[in-house]
Amino acid sequence: MSGALYSLGETAVRGDALAMQIQFENVSDFLTMSGHGIYVWIAVFFSLTMLIALILFPLYVHAKVSKEARIDQHKTTAPLGGEGSG
Repeated sequence: MSGALYSLGETAVRGDALAMQIQFENVSDFLTMSGHGIYVWIAVFFSLTMLIALILFPLYVHAKVSKEARIDQHKTTAPLGGEGSG
């Protein structure tokens, strides 16, 4: 049974190892995806854009709030009369 080839969906199984079959013959076929490429790549672009936004926006808000908190803390701890008054 070792080395026998079995069909399992889009992959071929040889014994214990999976051997992937190439679905596209060249890069152009990969990009066009039989005419569906524009929809696939728009979905990929949109998904990656949203993922990046979901990562970066909270970091931006955190930095902004932290900066405002430091400014407010500095204002409340600063002496009222300034240095040397008295």
